Amino acid sequence: MTSYDIIELLRATPGINDKRAILRSHKDNKEFQRILTLTLDPRVTFGIKKIPSYFYIAWDLSLDEALTSLSRFINRDLSGNNARDYLQGMLETLTEKDAQIIKWIIAKDFKAGFGVSLINDEMGDFKIYEVPYMGAVSYSQKRIEDIMSKGPAFSEVKMDGRYLNCVVRDGSSVFMESRGGKPNPLMGCLVDEAITLAKYMGYTDVVFNGELMLKGEMDRYKSNGIISSFVSIAQKAHDGADVTKEITKFEKDQGMSIEEAKGRIQLVVWDYLPYENYLEQTWSEPRSSRLAKLKIGCEETESFQIVEYKVVETVAEAITHFQEMLARGEEGTILKAWDGIWENKKPVYQAKMKLEINVDLRITGFNYGTPGTKNENVISSINVESMCGELNTSPGGIKEVDMQFITDNMDTLLGTIVETKCCGTSQDSDGVWSLLHPVFLKIRDDKNTGDDLTSILEIENMAKGLSNLSAI
Repeated sequence: MTSYDIIELLRATPGINDKRAILRSHKDNKEFQRILTLTLDPRVTFGIKKIPSYFYIAWDLSLDEALTSLSRFINRDLSGNNARDYLQGMLETLTEKDAQIIKWIIAKDFKAGFGVSLINDEMGDFKIYEVPYMGAVSYSQKRIEDIMSKGPAFSEVKMDGRYLNCVVRDGSSVFMESRGGKPNPLMGCLVDEAITLAKYMGYTDVVFNGELMLKGEMDRYKSNGIISSFVSIAQKAHDGADVTKEITKFEKDQGMSIEEAKGRIQLVVWDYLPYENYLEQTWSEPRSSRLAKLKIGCEETESFQIVEYKVVETVAEAITHFQEMLARGEEGTILKAWDGIWENKKPVYQAKMKLEINVDLRITGFNYGTPGTKNENVISSINVESMCGELNTSPGGIKEVDMQFITDNMDTLLGTIVETKCCGTSQDSDGVWSLLHPVFLKIRDDKNTGDDLTSILEIENMAKGLSNLSAI
């Protein structure tokens, strides 16, 4: 079976277990592995946002030669019109099926309902890079009690910014990495202070985990919008695009210059680990000493700020702090064990406490506004689904500025992750799952995977449990 046939079979197969079986049966196919890596490794980018028009001329180029030629885009040997023209020529001299493979690779999406996690689970020793990330399990009374049974714990304010890994190498170079693994140098923001912070803490190779925020008092929605726009512009600039128009629009819409935005960017940090441990995806240093050292280090910089936290000694204190943060307008808290180590998973010694039901879903389509209304020419709602494809819904509530952005960028946003707020889940008589009163919150182009039905139901149960707590 050719690589094209394997991908088409995956695209035509609805069941997740059947997709698993297909991946397992082709786990040793080297060409297929190569195609998967080029398409799904977040560190591999091509700097091409749109496939050029082309006409088939002749079958002169093999798929192997075409895959090798993609390095010219990856290394930025070609960019702009030169890259477009080279890609056009490549597509015109491939077979129809091989050309489609190249188009999937450039789009970074097979539109086949599977992702990196499934591949890494089912394809043996072959792995695609995934960003090591330590999350937190959903709330349950027992989990909170288990954490607190071991002594004091940290109740940390849950941030609502944009996740970022700030990687310092050799004490002199800095690499910015999104939750999805996409590199973005942020126009040089944070670089000098990251080196200073690493040096002060005694490291030449270290990774800081945190979220991008803006310095100064500002509405959370507006702050997140500014950061999202800034990151998008910085990404395009990194890919070699002319961002003059985007910067002009940013400064008009946001009421600040791009330089002012750069000066206000900060990273609220909640963890760090040596780079070698980051690659190993674990570090045995206890949470208490990590946080203490990080706190001292962040005091030496202006653009790195330690996450706000409180030491709690009882379940009651943890709940009280959670309620106080809700009253202040925060999302909630994360309770972390005093001696918890760093692991690439959601360990049971870190538990989220938040009321809203927020889930991450993948965009599958777009809907224009009702004809005859002011939104008839812009996207007013989107179609989204869970990563397993078992839950589908269409969140509305999109603000006008986001409507225009989505309308202008539909080609690149298809398949992107969005954060959606809802009141819970529902299941119709045919067993199809959806969300109750879904509302669009924000595009999460810093992530490349979302929630499946199992995790969504767990989040719902967590929220229900916390609703009862907050009423005490």
